[in-house]
Amino acid sequence: MLKSLERQFVPVKKSTSRRKKAPWLSYKAIKLVNHKRKVFKKYKDERHPAYRKASREAALEIRRAKRSFEKKLAKNIDTDKRSFYAYVRSRARSKSTVGPLVDNSGDIAVLPQEMANKFNQYFASVFTSENLSDIPTADHLINESNCVKLLNNEITENIVKQKLDRLRPDKADGVDEISPRLLLELKDQICYPVATI
Repeated sequence: MLKSLERQFVPVKKSTSRRKKAPWLSYKAIKLVNHKRKVFKKYKDERHPAYRKASREAALEIRRAKRSFEKKLAKNIDTDKRSFYAYVRSRARSKSTVGPLVDNSGDIAVLPQEMANKFNQYFASVFTSENLSDIPTADHLINESNCVKLLNNEITENIVKQKLDRLRPDKADGVDEISPRLLLELKDQICYPVATI
């Protein structure tokens, strides 16, 4: 039911196909870069004093904006790890990719599904299968007569709310396909039903 309500009432953000700007570019930096371009169009000379001044101001503001953006990312790393690591990956010189894979017989797998099948074959070949006929049994450490049993385990709304508060909104959905962000937004409304269940 919660999933159908999410589909019905939670808006989906549509991506625009505009040219992407660098994430650190501030409004002031964009304004100075545009000014530099206008000055170049006017004088058509990179050695002109007006262009040099505009270029120097734009470069200085871009460095300042980039430094500020990186400081903000580092400061917010506890709450927004995804943005930090996405930026780090975008700045990396080498991109790590998987494949192409070559097996023992010399066959080359290039397509993602072929590579997944090669990995599956390899892991299945090294997997150890347990002997189910000879499973050891655990010793009884506690006598039932003097054992303190867990008779009632009370789960309150506050406990559920505390657990929901610990969810990370930037993580992927679980097996229930409900996003952690939705659970966080609805925690006050769903903590009673979850505690009852």
